[in-house]
Amino acid sequence: DPCQLTFNFSPSGANVGSPDVLWTLWHWCWRLCSFDTSEETADEATCDASKGSCEASDVETRRLEVITLELGGASDEKPHLDMDESYQLTLDGKSSLRASSIHGLRRGMETLLQVLDALRDQSDAQRWHWTPGISADGKVVSLQIDDHPRFKWRGLMLDTARHFIPMQVMKSLLLGMASTKLNVLHWHLTDAMSFPLDLESLPKLAELGSFGPNKSYSKGMVQELIAFAANFSIRVVPEIDMPAHTASWIFAEPNAVSNCTHVLPDDPNEAKNVFKARDKLALDISSKRSVQVAKTILQEVAGLFPDEFLHIGGDEVDYRCWTTMPHIRKWMQKQGLGPVQALQRFFDEIFAEVKRLGKRPVLWEDSFDQGIRLPAGAVVQPW
Repeated sequence: DPCQLTFNFSPSGANVGSPDVLWTLWHWCWRLCSFDTSEETADEATCDASKGSCEASDVETRRLEVITLELGGASDEKPHLDMDESYQLTLDGKSSLRASSIHGLRRGMETLLQVLDALRDQSDAQRWHWTPGISADGKVVSLQIDDHPRFKWRGLMLDTARHFIPMQVMKSLLLGMASTKLNVLHWHLTDAMSFPLDLESLPKLAELGSFGPNKSYSKGMVQELIAFAANFSIRVVPEIDMPAHTASWIFAEPNAVSNCTHVLPDDPNEAKNVFKARDKLALDISSKRSVQVAKTILQEVAGLFPDEFLHIGGDEVDYRCWTTMPHIRKWMQKQGLGPVQALQRFFDEIFAEVKRLGKRPVLWEDSFDQGIRLPAGAVVQPW
């Protein structure tokens, strides 16, 4: 029975009493106990994070009772690209979960949950039809898992610009990501439809560019989500899409965006859609204000998100938004630039700012395919 499992924690010296470890044990202990579908037992189940154990009254004890947890590395390490997520899980007479980092410990606990769920006898939620250490012929049955990820970046993209998503729903998504061992939440924050991120430096962007009151994310909400994700060793990578998909900026920064509303999607049905009809708007590359606004946004976002990667979009730039606007076309001619060269000049300034902020840029493949020169360390994503 999962609520009778006891975890004996064997940490390195610096990890004794660590809040990160205790939180991890409490969370997975609660989830282990929640396997029991009996309402009576669920009400009586209790978890004690300080002891790392779950107990429930009036439930028969099973054979799999004690699991020793061994953590070799620091327990307060934040998630990062090169984090060690490996672990060794042994279920037999002396069951144990060993990891050299808190990240590996968390991945191993997820596997333990999956194993226990698979072992449960579906005809009786209170019993297991096969348990390590038990065999009909008297032989010892054991399970040994030595696991490490094949890919460092296992991500899921969430778009909160086209549809505002409440915090509780986002946290539920993170729980699902943890259960499947995904470790990067790619947060597509802004797009043509809305700008739902509250910025202290440019408050009007969300005030005028979001879907309305209570449809934006405050600094505190972002920090809360990042901290919640870190409890599951999940990184949060923000995306501020530019220079296209910036129609939502125009309400607060009209001088930064080319208002090329005459450039419509090729699909007639999309052209009739009020949001899709504005999807072609892009930053005005002839305006100094566009670069100033973009840099200001990146500066605040870089300070808010600790991850080393910063996604700057770069997809679906429709050059007609520049070439059909007289003042932009005149500026390009004066500068001796074609559309691709103008885009390169814009990104050169953005790349320099991202580097100054100590981040690595991430872009969609569109810019790469168009021949934009990227700095060393840049990441290109296909979509």
